[in-house]
Parts: sequence; structure tokens; C-alpha cells
Amino acid sequence: MRYKKSDDRIIANPTIRLSQQEYRISADGTVQHLHVGADGETEWKQTKYQIDERCMLITKTKVRNIMPGDKPVYSLVFNVDDGIPTNANRDIKKYHGWCGTTPIVTIHAYGLRKIIDIIHLKCGDISIKLSRDLKPEGKEVNITDEWLPVLNSKITSGEFGRPLTSAELTAIRKRGYKCAHGWIVVMYDNSPLRGICYKEYRHSGDYNNTGIKVEMKKGVTTWKY
Repeated sequence: MRYKKSDDRIIANPTIRLSQQEYRISADGTVQHLHVGADGETEWKQTKYQIDERCMLITKTKVRNIMPGDKPVYSLVFNVDDGIPTNANRDIKKYHGWCGTTPIVTIHAYGLRKIIDIIHLKCGDISIKLSRDLKPEGKEVNITDEWLPVLNSKITSGEFGRPLTSAELTAIRKRGYKCAHGWIVVMYDNSPLRGICYKEYRHSGDYNNTGIKVEMKKGVTTWKY
């Protein structure tokens, strides 16, 4: 089975980078943004970039003046726990997929997330690490705390994962979890030995987080935690 390598497929644990030219971490550890007033005066103001803060992950893709190499720009939207309003009808809100097109950009939503780490990079920029999708199908996902030792081989296909085998699916069912043919496993924290199970969302063709965490069987290989 082949998977299209596209930003519209799986975004398991994404990160957002904030430029040091516009953002900084203050002495008390909060992320601040440089605000420029109408009179040209500058002021550092506190932002919503805080641990455990919920936000929507979106992309904005140019529809005009597109240059070679232009890519979707990822950003976060806060105070929208019920989804992103569509520009066709502001009362209709979405967690996933196309949310509308303006004369300038097209907006896509990639789920409700939570900030799980804020890292001050050596270059001066700030990296914001996000959780998995909290509402993969519009409902809160219950992430299990246990790692199921069911994998028979490494996850070798990078961020887009690999299909779970029949034996692996059977092992998941024996541990009391529902699963189905066509599910895939995506690397967790860039490890080929641990992953998160995803299933295809029938309405969009995207793959969404099931909340089931799996790891390599004991004896198949060894690793250090």
C-alpha cells in the first residue's frame, strides 16, 4: 500500500517555529511578541504560547503571487476549541480540512492541539511542540497511557508510517482495543520502535489519531529508554 507524501496526510506531533525577530522568552519563562504601535513605538506583550494551552493547527496557502518553492505556512489559532469558522458561514466550524479561501490564501485545519513543550533554540528562535490531534473526528480522543508491545518490525517509512500487519492488528485486539484492516502506525518522537496508530477518516481520506500507542515486541530487538 502506498501513501501520498503530502502535508494533507498525517501531522502527528508537529512543531511551530517562532522567529527571534518577533518573539522572545522573558525572564519569567513566558513567550512574548514584539508589538509595533501606529506611532512606531515597540512593546513586548505576553502571548498565548504557554504549556497546556489549547489551539487549532492551521495552514495558510497562497492563492496569488505564488513563487517556486512556496509552501503552506503553519500557524496556531487560540480560543477556538470548537473549531475554525468557515468563511462561507461563520456558524459552521471545522476541526479538519478546508475552511475557506480568501482572495489571498486558502485555509486548512489540522485538528485541536495542546502545547506540550516550548524550547529556546540555540539560534535564538523558539520551537513550540504540539500534542497529537485531540479531536480526530470531532470527539475527544482518549489516549491510552500504556504502550502495547505488538510490533513485529520497525516503523521504517518516516513520518508517514507503515501499514499494521494482520498479526499486529490481532495482537491489539487481544489487548481489548478495537482496530481494523487499513490502519497504519506512525513513529512517535522519531523512534522506529514506538508509534501511534492511525486510521483513515472516511470523509476526507486523511488519517487520524486513534489514541492507541504501540511499541516493538520484547525479544524482537532491544533499545534503551
